[in-house]
Amino acid sequence: MTKLERPESPPFLKDKWQKWGEKFKKNKVKNSNFPFQWATYKKQKVNLLLLPLLKEDMNKSHCTYCDGFPIRSLSKETIDHFRPKSQFPELAYQWENLFLCCDRCQSEKLENFDNNLLKPDEKEYEFDTYFAINFKTGELIPNPFASVENQEKANITIAMLNLKEEDICIARLKSYATYQYDLTQEKPIDINKYAYRFMLF
Repeated sequence: MTKLERPESPPFLKDKWQKWGEKFKKNKVKNSNFPFQWATYKKQKVNLLLLPLLKEDMNKSHCTYCDGFPIRSLSKETIDHFRPKSQFPELAYQWENLFLCCDRCQSEKLENFDNNLLKPDEKEYEFDTYFAINFKTGELIPNPFASVENQEKANITIAMLNLKEEDICIARLKSYATYQYDLTQEKPIDINKYAYRFMLF
């Protein structure tokens, strides 16, 4: 989970998110099974307007949670509600609650939430504060030198997103090996062109 810098909210969302969220919340109160459908802005679905902003401006085509890259080659691109819309319907359109996500991570997270789940665009978030990498196995682990509280947050995040999945561990090691090889080739390195960037910083 690489630290992210969130750009400013697009103007249309800044003006509309509360109205759209409250409308969805009212419908959920009337019918708990009311399905979520993205609102339309100027004849376009809001998610289709948001995807390129999240993808290019914030995530550089990486999944927010596992940092897989390029996200389109891994799976379909989705927008995850950090605080699930089933539990926080009023936040369904809040800019700070929306993240680009691969469908693997979204299928792991589903509608689960914990207040200790780490959010990579928060100012205090730094990868090393919470996590470490086993470079022999590719496994993501809590930083053994972190506080008990921060280790617990790391454990909750790893478990909720299943970030110890064997296939991801293998993919991390392959990406790291590619990066190490590219360093020997005396060519420009763009860190955003590698998956699992947190292994490279």
